[in-house]
This record gives sequence, C-alpha cells and structure tokens, in this order.
Amino acid sequence: MRMLVQLREAPLKFSTYPYTTARIMVMKSELLERDDYIRMRSMGIHEIIRFLEEHQYKKEIIRLSKYFRGMELINLALNVNLAGTVNKLLKISIDEEVRQVVQMYANKWVVNNLKIVVRVKMNGLGKEHIRYGIISVEPTTYSVCRALHKAEPEAMAWEIKKMTGVEADALLGWYQAGDLASIENALDMAYYRKLLDASKAMPVPMLRDFMRNLVELTNIRNVVKLKTAGVDKRTAEQFLVAEKKDVVARLLEAEDIVKMGEVLKASRYASLAENIESNPANLENNIEKFLLQYAFKLLHVKPTSVAPIFGYLLAKEIEIRNLRLVINAKVSGLENEFIERNLIVAA
Repeated sequence: MRMLVQLREAPLKFSTYPYTTARIMVMKSELLERDDYIRMRSMGIHEIIRFLEEHQYKKEIIRLSKYFRGMELINLALNVNLAGTVNKLLKISIDEEVRQVVQMYANKWVVNNLKIVVRVKMNGLGKEHIRYGIISVEPTTYSVCRALHKAEPEAMAWEIKKMTGVEADALLGWYQAGDLASIENALDMAYYRKLLDASKAMPVPMLRDFMRNLVELTNIRNVVKLKTAGVDKRTAEQFLVAEKKDVVARLLEAEDIVKMGEVLKASRYASLAENIESNPANLENNIEKFLLQYAFKLLHVKPTSVAPIFGYLLAKEIEIRNLRLVINAKVSGLENEFIERNLIVAA
C-alpha cells in the first residue's frame, strides 16, 4: 500500500490543462442548484430517491437498490457517488502534476476511512459500519478497510503506518489504551502537515492560499471546539497542525466564545463568527459557507488551469453535505426553515 502522496520538493510548473478542465466544466454543469433543494423540501424519501435517480446519482441508485432501501440506499449512493467523483478526477488528471495535487487533497478521505476503521474496531462493531461510512478512495478501498478491520491490532497499526507515516508503536499504544482521540489527531496531523508542505510548491496563488486556508480553518475549528468544551490552552495547542500565529494565536488566548467571536470578526474570517455566540456549533456551517464561496472563485480562475478542479471538488463535497442535510431533516421531521437556515448554496 502506498503512503499518502507527498509532492516532490521542486516547485510545480502548472501551465494549462484543457482536456481535464473541459471535463470539469461538464461535471460542474450537473451540480444541483438552489431550486433543486427547494423542490426536495416538499418531497418524501422515496420521491427524493426518484429525483436523484433522474440526475447524476442514477447509476449508484440502480445498482444499490437491488440490496438496500430508504435511508440506507440514499446514504450508500451518496458515498459511492462521491468516491466515484474523486476517482474520476484522478483518472482524468492525465498530467502528472495535476494528479499529484488532486491525490494530495483526496487523501483527506483516506485518513477519514482509516479513522472509521479504527473507531469501528475499537468499539467492537461489525463490518457493516465500515460499509456505511467510508468513501472508497485508493488505497483505502472497501476491501482494504474490511481487511484492516479483521486484522490483529499490531498488523492494522503497521498497515496504517505504511499509508500515513504515523508510527505503528504509537498507534498500537493508543489503541490498547482506548485513546481514539489521539489516533484521530495523529492521522489528521499527518494529512494536514503534508498539505501545508504541498502549498509551498503551488505556483497558483489562489490554490496555494486555498491549501493554507484549509489548514488554518482546521486549526480554528479545533481551537473553538476544544475551548468551548473546557479544554485548557496547553492541551488545545496539541491539536494545532502548524505553528500558532495570527488569528489562531488570539483564539487560544480568548477567554470565552464571546471573545473568540470578536477575534474572528476582526480577522479575514469575519463570516465565521456569525451566530457562534448563541451556538458554537454554527461554526461548522460557517466554515462550509466560506469554503463554498472559495470554491466558486476557484471555478472561475483561469478556466484551463488546475484551480477549477479544486473548485469543483469542493462544490461536489458541499452538494453531498446538502443532500444529507435535506434527507436527515425529512426523516427527523424537522421544519423547512431548518433546512433553509443550514443549506449551503452559492450566493
């Protein structure tokens, strides 16, 4: 199994990629729009399934409907469709430089799949919990994840080390101690540090900033989440991907959520502060809104460059997130106002 992709140290040269970006523009045209979500608000689960079958989820729904129904069918179809999208992007990225960078970003699902395997195994759950959670991206295909789930802890730790670089002894120690948080944090750190290193090779300013933003947004999310949960500054610092500076450093010093909101409002991430004082959980929504706006900027930066590829991938992720929001709200009997308030769509 290969490790998480690490870009070569020499700066990438990125020129133009008309074939790949032409395919991306076609895929972009298939993304759902605000009116589609509004229509779904008045549908039942079976109607939503039929609606998605009429769009880009047809292949997955037809194949999976032989074995699953209702919520299981939708959730699995969304997982398979997203995995297919990521793998398709890797396939159509015929230029090695583009493929390297797409794979670098796609490693977020590799890390997430590994976290799911460890969580399921540590809690003594069955293989069906892996099926419902993973986004099958190489090297963490469904069969590989099942094999890791069945493996002895020592063997699992060693395989994860080969894929991520996180030391097997440390992984095994945390596993035996039941310390899931440390395992997940170590895997996240491995991913985001490589992403930060990769940003140094980016010749496209907006793409370089995009990668750095992902790291900084992760730090902001971690600090706010941990501090509102009562975790002290020293402990919170252990969950930072890179050197604490600027807004993250000020968040660490903030006394409470009100002060943290003030720090964000005074920064370039002012939009992240919206309604977090009344409910810190709103930060997650605000981050996704921020990323969606960034996605649409990337989609329109030099149409034949690498930037639109990342713009599309972000927009696709948010589409999957929106669909889960609508579906889960319908099943839970939540009002349409809840959906409207939490839906992430382009302005």
